[in-house]
This record gives sequence, C-alpha cells and structure tokens, in this order.
Amino acid sequence: MRTLQAAALGLAIAGLAACQQSSTPQPLSAADEAAVRGLDSAFAAAASASDAAAMAALYTADGVVLPPNMPRVTGTDAIRELFSGMMAEATPQLTLTPNTVAGRQDLAYVVGTYALTWTAQAAGAMAPPPDAGKYVVVTMRQADGSWKIVADMWSSDAAPPTPAAAPTRRR
Repeated sequence: MRTLQAAALGLAIAGLAACQQSSTPQPLSAADEAAVRGLDSAFAAAASASDAAAMAALYTADGVVLPPNMPRVTGTDAIRELFSGMMAEATPQLTLTPNTVAGRQDLAYVVGTYALTWTAQAAGAMAPPPDAGKYVVVTMRQADGSWKIVADMWSSDAAPPTPAAAPTRRR
C-alpha cells in the first residue's frame, strides 16, 4: 500500500513540475521581434504619408492611444480620427527609433525615441514646430500570428511653455 501511495505521490510531483516548466513564458523569437519592430516602421511610413487609415489599421479594435495633453482615444475609428485631425493642416515627417523591444510569447513592448517635423499643406501657412521625444508601445500577437498595437503613449522632450507672469497690481 505504501509503495502505491509513494508512486502516486511521485507521479503527482512529476506532473506539477512539468506544468511549471511548460508555463514558463518563452521570450520573443527573432521573427517576433522583427515583426514588432516592423510595426514601428509601418507606423512611421504611414504617418509620413499622412495616411491616418493605415496608421489606425496597426492597432487592435480596442487599441488605446494616450496622446500628451489630450484625453485617451480608444478604438480604431477614434484613433483614425485623432491622427487625421493631427495631420489636417500639416504633413508630418516622422522618424521612430526603437531602443528596446522585449516581451514574452504573445505580448511585447517597444520603448523608443521619435523625431518629428512638419510641412504646412497650404502656402503661407505655419507648420507646427519640430519635436523630439520618447514613446512606449505595447503590442499583442493576433490569432493569425500578426502583431498589433494595443496601447500607445508618447511625450515630448521639450519643456512645457512657461505660463505668463501674472500682472502686478500697482497701488
């Protein structure tokens, strides 16, 4: 009887050990890392072509964009409208430099820097000033094996404008 109990206990321990080993997340493969980096390239190309639809297509249906100094934007339709509005009067030239790409299995993130310049679309119009900053993008592998953006956030390295000094009261 003790031999049977010891054997059952041994099998249970071996089964638990196997479960723990199989649940260890696998790091991104080289192909997955290349696919995630490819999202950055596709995003920069679409932005530089002023193609808001192509930019939005890189996000999941419930993707979230957290632009600086604006409310969060959720869903591909709202994301397309956000980017379309941002490019309504000037054409961007965007360069993304992914510094870190990491993740496990079907979830990955990118931390990088960006450089952005604008060209006014109308003659004589003012373009926004150039900008440089940093970004974080979270991506997820889709059922078809492709990768899409689930969350995107960026911020400028430029200091915020200094508020005007309050007028002094004369007595």
